Amino acid sequence: MKRNYQHSKWTSVDKVEGWRHFEVINVNKKTKELELFSVCKKKIKVTVIESDLQDRNKWLPSWRILEKADDQ
Repeated sequence: MKRNYQHSKWTSVDKVEGWRHFEVINVNKKTKELELFSVCKKKIKVTVIESDLQDRNKWLPSWRILEKADDQ
């Protein structure tokens, strides 16, 4: 892994289980998987691979406000 992801914040381009803003809670360097939780509903956790976080069509670094037609 190229960087330290622990506690980093991310915005999903498409909603994941109804939410966009996530924070990394666990990093598995061997499998290059990261566990994230929704900052609005902490019970929601997702696992993504590092390459997905690098894909700006899927995830954006930091928390951002995205305006899309599906939010209306």
